[in-house]
Amino acid sequence: MEIFKILNNNVVTVIDHKQEKVIMGRGIAYQASIGDTLDESKIQKIFVLSHYDDADRIISLLQTIPLEYLQVSDVILKEAKKTLDIDADIIFISLSDHIKGVVDRARKGIQLRNPLLPDIRRFYVKEFEFGLDALQTINQTFGVQLLEDEAAFIAMHLLVNMEDSQNGENLAYQMTQIIQEIIQVVSDFYQIEYNENSVDYYRFIMHLRLFTQRLLGHQSYEANEDDEDLLAALKRKYYKAYQCSEKIKQFIKEAYAYDITDEELLYLTIHINRLNHA
Repeated sequence: MEIFKILNNNVVTVIDHKQEKVIMGRGIAYQASIGDTLDESKIQKIFVLSHYDDADRIISLLQTIPLEYLQVSDVILKEAKKTLDIDADIIFISLSDHIKGVVDRARKGIQLRNPLLPDIRRFYVKEFEFGLDALQTINQTFGVQLLEDEAAFIAMHLLVNMEDSQNGENLAYQMTQIIQEIIQVVSDFYQIEYNENSVDYYRFIMHLRLFTQRLLGHQSYEANEDDEDLLAALKRKYYKAYQCSEKIKQFIKEAYAYDITDEELLYLTIHINRLNHA
C-alpha cells in the first residue's frame, strides 16, 4: 500500500481496492512522503473512510487527536464489539475526541456532572458497566481520576449509535431536522455562515446529536447546585454565547414543547462559544 495522505506522524490514508482507508501506527509516517510504500509492520488500526458521511471533517479531526487517545478508544471499543450489539467503528473518532476533551478538562480541575447518571445506571446496565470499565482504562492510561459521571457519558455515546441502528432512517431524519434548525438559530444570531468542515463545527454537531436524542426520547432533568454555579459563571464570561443558548431554548420550547434545562444551557454555551472563537 502506498501513502495517499499524511495526516500526522502517526496517521496516514491509503487507497486500497478503490477505498480510502485511514491507517494508524506510531511513527508510521515519520520521514515518509506521499507515494511511499507503507511500512505495514507499524500498522495498529485500519478503518474505511467511506463508512463516514463526513469524511473531510473526520480527516480534519484526526489531525488534532494525539495517537494515545485513538489507541485508548480503540482498546475500549474492541471490548464493546465483544459485549454489546454495536458498530463500534462508527463512533471511534467521536469517542477519541470526547476522551481527549475529558482528560484535558480533568487536568485543569474541571469535571462535568451527568444528570442522566441515575437513569443510565438503572436502565442501561450493560452499557453503564462497560462505561465503568472504560473509565478505569482512561484513568490508568492518563493518570487522572474521572468521576463516575463519565462512565455514563461513555455509555451515552454507545446508546446514540445503537438507537440510530435500531430505529433507522426515521430517527436520523428527525434528528437531522432539529439539528439543522438549531444551527440556523445560531447562524442567524451571529450573522455568520459556518465552515461545516471545521473541527469545532463537527464537535458542536456531535453534541447536538446527543441533545436531540434526549429531546426525541422526552428525557428531561434538572441541574444540580454545582451546575447552576458554573452556568452563572459562564453566563458572565461568555455572555453572547449564553444569549444564543437562550434563543435556542425559546425556539425548542415553541417548536417541540421541550424545556431545555440549565444543565443543557451550560453545554450549549460552552460549545457555541468555542464554535465562534476557534
